[in-house]
Amino acid sequence: MINSIRNIGENTSVCQWVAGWLARAKYIAYPKLNLGSDWTALNTGHFLAEAGLRFQNCLRNTDRIVDVLKGRKFYFESSRHGVIAEVQSIGLQRFLILAGVHTKKNGPVMRRLRLEIEKEFEAAGVPSLSTWPVDCPWKAVERIPNGFFDLDDISDLDLQGLEV
Repeated sequence: MINSIRNIGENTSVCQWVAGWLARAKYIAYPKLNLGSDWTALNTGHFLAEAGLRFQNCLRNTDRIVDVLKGRKFYFESSRHGVIAEVQSIGLQRFLILAGVHTKKNGPVMRRLRLEIEKEFEAAGVPSLSTWPVDCPWKAVERIPNGFFDLDDISDLDLQGLEV
């Protein structure tokens, strides 16, 4: 740590220095999910940063890496599907839920593929927001930014409980 501080360049910001340290995290504690060999846990700073480059998304950002280090979010990459699955840890008991499925540049995922991925995570004990009980008033709002609807078919959107 002391050597790292001594080696900070003149043009290096604190954010860049912290991001560099976080990106070198050798192992991040991840939940053990039985997802099969197609899924890779992005459980090191290097894996997160590399996936961020490949998918041109925010996984390289310090905020994302900090969320992972704190155990708030976990990311898994599917080599077969070419997507990143975002799992959130909710509550004091760390209940896991599939919060999003993302393609390059966080683009939308086709419905059929999304449903297949939701089934894979459901089988591993991780439900998705789209299969969450209907009586949750925040369900519709949560699904909008997390891509659990099709852009061509807005009838898939669950707006129950959303006050206008």
